[in-house]
Amino acid sequence: MFPPRPCPPKSLLHVEDDVLWGRAVKQMVNGRREVSHIGTAATAAQGLALCRARQPDLAVLALELPDADGFDLALTLANLPRPSRVLLLTVKTDEVTLFRASYAYIAGMIWKTGQVRVTLHCAIREVLAGRRYFPTDVREAMRTIRTDPTAFFKILSSRELSLLPLLCQGSSDSQIAAQTDLCPVTIRSHRQHIMAKLDLHRTADLIRWAAEKGFVDFLRPKRAHF
Repeated sequence: MFPPRPCPPKSLLHVEDDVLWGRAVKQMVNGRREVSHIGTAATAAQGLALCRARQPDLAVLALELPDADGFDLALTLANLPRPSRVLLLTVKTDEVTLFRASYAYIAGMIWKTGQVRVTLHCAIREVLAGRRYFPTDVREAMRTIRTDPTAFFKILSSRELSLLPLLCQGSSDSQIAAQTDLCPVTIRSHRQHIMAKLDLHRTADLIRWAAEKGFVDFLRPKRAHF
């Protein structure tokens, strides 16, 4: 009998604008027989184009990209005809990141720490096997915010959370109304309800609160579309 033919390696694409991290991940991956590193994209637009063309099995994404939020890219990839599994590789540990990492289209998240080589290898193995992977430190941080009764996603409604990016960019009620097809009175009411729920009294306080929770990059206007 002939021995079983080895399975071809799975393909991995890295989307990361930090050159040093791009090189580091490539070096870590190249030593593994079950996965093939097929490229590094420096922007969300480049990453999306490569995913459409190459259809990688796994996309490792940074969250802070020059042209888009990494979570937005992950959602776009999830809606492709042949979606890649998405693994997040980031330094971000804030509440917003931990909350959004629990979305169903995220297969795992690891942090850029001294243990990244070990966690990356474990994550690749688990995610390519169809499982989700969050190392112990990430799981504990996610559990902390899930059990916090004052967590922002337990206080604010989904509608209020969707309006936060506009409310925290200094736009007037009329400007926000024009972008959302809502009337200025409705926008003013949402603003007042949000600030009352958070016990804030000025828009400047709301902006500061958003920064402390980790909304800064999420609220940042995108410089390009992909």
